[in-house]
This record gives sequence, C-alpha cells and structure tokens, in this order.
Amino acid sequence: MKNISISAPDKNLNVSDKIFYLEENTHLVFEKISENIFSIHQPEKKIRISGTIIDKKDNTPIAGATIILENGEKTSADKNGFFDIMVSRPVGYKIESPEFITLQVSAIEKNNAEKNIYILDEKIKKIDEVFIQQYISNSISKNKDGSYGISPKKGGIIPGLIEPDVLQTTLFLPGITSAKESLSSINVRSGTNDQNLILWNGIKLYQTGHFFGQISTINPYLSNYIKIFKNGSPAFFGDGVSSVVDISTDANFSAKNKYSFGLNMLNADIYAKVNITKNSFIEVAARKSFTEFLSTPTFNKYFQKTFQNTSILNLNTNENVEYSVNKDFRFYDISTKLVQKIGAKNLLIFDFININDKVNASEADEDGDEDNLLKNTIYQKNLGLNATWKSVWNSKNSSTIQLSNSVYELDSKIENIFDLSSYNTKENKVNDQSLKIDHHYQLNKKYALKFGYQLNKIAVRNVAEDKSVSSFEKSNSNLTEHAIFAEAKLNDSTSKFNASAGIRGNYITTFRKIMVEPRFQLNYEINKNLDLIFLGEMKSQIISQQIERQNDFFGVENRWWILANNSDIPVQRSRQISLGLDYKQNNWLITAETYYKKVSGITTSSQGFQNQFQYVQTSGNYNVKGIELLAQKKINYFLIWSHYNFGQSKYNFPALTPSVFENNFQINHLFALGCNFEKKRYKFALGSKWHSGKPETELRDNNINFSDPDNPVLNFALPNGKPLEQYFQVDASVSYHFKTNHNWDYYFNVSLLNIFNRKNEINEYYKINQESTEIEQVKSFGLSRTINAAFRVSF
Repeated sequence: MKNISISAPDKNLNVSDKIFYLEENTHLVFEKISENIFSIHQPEKKIRISGTIIDKKDNTPIAGATIILENGEKTSADKNGFFDIMVSRPVGYKIESPEFITLQVSAIEKNNAEKNIYILDEKIKKIDEVFIQQYISNSISKNKDGSYGISPKKGGIIPGLIEPDVLQTTLFLPGITSAKESLSSINVRSGTNDQNLILWNGIKLYQTGHFFGQISTINPYLSNYIKIFKNGSPAFFGDGVSSVVDISTDANFSAKNKYSFGLNMLNADIYAKVNITKNSFIEVAARKSFTEFLSTPTFNKYFQKTFQNTSILNLNTNENVEYSVNKDFRFYDISTKLVQKIGAKNLLIFDFININDKVNASEADEDGDEDNLLKNTIYQKNLGLNATWKSVWNSKNSSTIQLSNSVYELDSKIENIFDLSSYNTKENKVNDQSLKIDHHYQLNKKYALKFGYQLNKIAVRNVAEDKSVSSFEKSNSNLTEHAIFAEAKLNDSTSKFNASAGIRGNYITTFRKIMVEPRFQLNYEINKNLDLIFLGEMKSQIISQQIERQNDFFGVENRWWILANNSDIPVQRSRQISLGLDYKQNNWLITAETYYKKVSGITTSSQGFQNQFQYVQTSGNYNVKGIELLAQKKINYFLIWSHYNFGQSKYNFPALTPSVFENNFQINHLFALGCNFEKKRYKFALGSKWHSGKPETELRDNNINFSDPDNPVLNFALPNGKPLEQYFQVDASVSYHFKTNHNWDYYFNVSLLNIFNRKNEINEYYKINQESTEIEQVKSFGLSRTINAAFRVSF
C-alpha cells in the first residue's frame, strides 16, 4: 500500500461513505471484520473478453451471435457484431449463430477489443450425398440415391425461364415431359399428372399450375430445396405411383432480416424473412397477377395458347369454324412459415399456403350469334396448413411429428348469357388430413434406421347440375388409410456402398385392404469416376383425377378428383425397377438409365381419351420401358448438355377392342440440346427440344353412325394409331445481376420462348357438332413466340 497516495476524504463523511471513497480511489477492497476493524486487500483481477464477429463469405457483421463461456455465462453480439464481457480468470468460450459453424476459442490472458476479429464459416447443410453437383444447371444436382435435387437459391439459369420455377425446371430432367405444355399435366415416364405426389412442407398440393398450368403455383423465391424421385422413393412417402416431388422451405435462422420484391410481365411478388426474437422468425412470400388490369404481350400469348390457339375444321365443308373468347383472369398465392426454437433441442414449425385462380370467359361464334354466347366461370383454390414438431433427443435419436391439412376446391359454371335459366355447374372439393410420426436412429457413422406411422383421412365431394336437362348429381366419399414404414440405410465409404432398403404397409379401413410395398436404393462406387445405381419400388394411391366430358369448360379444366371405391375405380398400384450408370471425369458427365414400370388400376376416364373410348368406363393397366441418356461437358464458363429419351408404353384394357394399344402420353423419342454460360454478373442459356408427336386416333371415314339416333357416334380407326407431327422448340434466357455499396442486389432477366415461332401441334381430336350434326376436327397448338422480362431487388 506504500505506493498508493490519495487525498483524504471529507471529515464530515460517515464511516461507510469514507470506506466507499477509499475503495473508489485506491481500487482496494475494504472488507469489514467487526465494527471498527477492516481487512484491506487487492481485488480479483478482471479479464476483458471482447471482439467483432463477421461472416467469412462477405465480411459483414453477424448480429445476435451468442457467446457462451465455460462457466455457463452468456452474452450476445450487437448489431455491429461486437461483444464485450469481463471475467475474473482466463476462460474458454464458444461463439454460436444458427446458420454458421460454431467457433471454439481457448482461454486467453488478454483480449484487445479493437483488434480481435472472429470469422465464422457458413454451415454446409447436408441434404443428401451428392454424386453430381452440376446437372444441366448450377441449381440441379443428382444424389447417390438416384434422386434429383433442385436448389433455386443457387441461381442456375435454365433456357426459357426468367425465374427459378420449381415445376418448369423439372421438365428439363430426363423422363419428365408435358405433352400439353402445361404444369397441370406433367408426365413422368408416361404417367398422368395425378400420379405425381407433390408435397410442399409435407402438405399435398392438388393444384400445381396457375393460369391452367402456364406457371407454377409454388413461389420460386420461397422454395429452398426440391427433391425428385422417379423411382426408389423412401418408404416414408405414400401415393404418387409415378413420382414424388418433395419441396421444403428453409427452417434455418438468419443472422439478419431479408427482403426482396420483383415484377415480371404477369405478376408482382414480395418476400420477407424477419427475426421476431432470437429464437423465432417468420417468412412470407406472396404473388399477385395484374392481368385483370393490364394485358401484357406475355399474357396475351398465354391466353391465346389456352383458349384460342385452336383450329376447328368442319370436315363436311372443309372450312374453319371461327369463334372468339373474351377473358378476365386473375391469380394469387401466399406462402408463410413461422419457426420457434424451444430450448436447445426442439423446433416448432407452422406452414401455410393459399393458392387461388379465377377466370371469367365468354365464348361466341365469330358472327356474334347471341344465341350461342356462353359465359364460363372457373374458380380454383388450394389451401394448406401444417404444424411440425422436431426434437433432437441426443446425438443418435431424433423424432418428427407432423400434422397437415390440404383443402382443394374447383367450382365451375357454364351459362347462356341470354338464357340464365339454362346452366351447367360442377363442384369438386377435397379435404386431405394427415398425421405423420417418424423416428430416426443413427447407430453409427455407417448405419441408420428410420421408422414411423402415417394416418390419412381423405374426403371428396362432387356436385354436378345441368339445368337444361334437369339433372342433379351429388356424391360424398371418404377413405381412411393407416401406414407403418421402416427403412435401413448404409453409407460405407470403405466398401463403396450407399444403400437403403425399406418397407411400407398400407391398410385401407373402408376396404379392409392391406398392401405391402418394398422399396430399395443401391449405389455402388465402381471407382472414383463411375457409379452403378439400382432402384426399385412398389407403390399405391387411392385418389385420382377423372374426366367425364372433354369439352367441359373449354376442355382446359375438366378433371375432377375422385376416390377409389375398390370396384369400378380400383386402387392404383405400381411396380418399377431401373438400372443406371453415372460417369464423370475431366469435366465430362455421362449418365444412362434403363427402366421398366407397370401401373395397374387405371381407368379409361383418368386417361383423357378423345376417341371411341371417351365415354367407356373400364379399368386396366399400362406398362412402359425405356432408356434415358445424358451427356454434358463443362468448358470454362460454358456448360454444354444434351439428353435423349426412348420409351415404349402400352395400355392393356381387357374390356376394350383392341385391348392393347399405345399410351396417350407416350413420346417415343425426345432429344434436348442446350448451352449455359455463367460469368460473374452475366448468365445466358440457349436450349432446344425435339420429340416425336404423341399418338392420336384418326377417323376411318367422314361419316356419322346414326344406328342409335339419340347417340350418334364417329367411325374411328385403330386407337392411337398415328402420331402427331414432330415437336420442335428453341428457347433462351439472359440474366444480369449487380450489387450496390449498400449490399442491395439487383436482377434483370429476359426470356424468349419458341424463338422460331414454330406452330407445334400438341393435341388433335374429332367431335360431332351437336347443332349442325357435322364432324369437326379440333387441333390445339403450343405456345407461339413469347417474351417475358423480370426485375428484382433483394436486400
């Protein structure tokens, strides 16, 4: 104490105040022993721990990062990433932030608040073990389990697209086509659209396309990761005898809030991801069309393709039948995610999606005949809700409980504007409720088990009324399905095996029907460049789409969801097996896959016949066998790719004559070629697609059979005996991106579809004009040359 010198305290202070004065000025501790005796000693030495936390990717501060000391004490970084805490002794600590890898810091004696910088690496979110990182585009990959992954946030460019549209992107994968150029009619290996199970955060989507399939109903700026199975899907998934498209949005926390908004020639959209607290955030994305206020060139082209790009030829006079359509179309969709972290091991997630389309269209003869003026109104929506509880019990055990509800509704009405007492209405409503429970057990680094239970309750309501003939029909049906499943996974880098084997047992209570469905995926690494993939599955589904009359509501939305009844509408069942090779070396990628698939329990009304079988109700099956090839080469900033599909698909309906003939959705040969260029701010993609025409049924002659005067029929030749003309289209996209000093991102995108304006025929059929009793040939054509542009700001 001999080196300490201070001014004496004021004599008028009491003892307590004098002691306080001495402690403040000497930095000594005066510890009271008795009334007039104090022990004086040095205080414990304090150590400052402080610094600034930044993101390695872009050197921006990480706000809200948590600093946890060994003794359990915590603090958080401020908005500038800075933290400051005093300790009595050297202590180690760790720095955590949800989207970054935890940084461990050892105990130190000194810490300079001005100079100490902590750099965190972003977490690598492991989804699946990937064999091919870049498949046709930067945003597409191929996994070792044979599935495909799409990550829209990677920003890969696709020919003809201005946005990372989820379902449009799938059409560039081998084996996936749309014979009608519609996202409401995606065909996977000759299957119908209703045979695709499309899930959004566990919610089954019954409506997949806006504007009758011209654009996807799934907001491209909310989707985080899409996984597609054409075969070998995990036992966790039921339904979808042709494919599974599993879409999941990001449930990870962000250090800072994110916002964006955009505009293209069809709609405007907004996006926001906002942290509510340290342990919760909300994410919202919404789109709204402005086509009811403004008819852009893009909208006019889509409308023309949907309603008026049709040629009707009167075979008796050899003259075209002209008609006109007035339109009023609008759509919107809203997607929301709310995430709440509960403790260190539990996560509660709520998801909501609302998809809505409405169209009013009036149809009349070109001469304006008022007696034939028809007004069509179609209202379509899909509402989905989901609640998920995820719990990580320990390093080996985790569980998930998921409750979801999907409600789909289609209301449509046709009426003569000058005879409102005569109208035709239809209503189709689906209520799909689901409970899923699964548990994951990681035995060790090589082996893992997953097992669980699923309950599905589906109710379908159909109402049809035709006032002109005083007809009214109403039906309600319900099915309850229980399922248990188990799956074992092996990932052994030593033996070069990556495999899984699962089994799913379904029990439909209404029919007392049990179905056992094995699934397997096997990947064997022959060497570091070559993988062998062997896939197989059995699946079933209890709901499908039926068509009663092809000309209902212009034929653009005439499909109705209906449940199986185990008699004239069986449960659809499929079995499929495939074998493939994936080879990559020196920036070359070559893949080949051959497959065989058979689907039973299909009905004629689900296949969209427009020939002699249009009004026949019977069940049967189809089989398809084919091969899919892809070759691509990366050269500096260029990625050149091509793929070829060959397939043969046959129907077998025992009650029909003939019973075996080509599948309506069969495309025997398809070849695609494209080139992508990406360098810094600039991206460009050019692609072409050629395929043989889908089959059509010709007339044997131009006479009408009046053997039944009340029901005249046409004399058709062999069903699906002739293909349509060959299809060919070239598309392009250009993208430019730059960032300002304030870290705002700007994107400008332009696309051009069908550059050469080729008139591609996508459908052809014959019908009897009910008024003139004359034969008409109806041809529908694909989209003509169409330009679209988009602008987007993200910050």
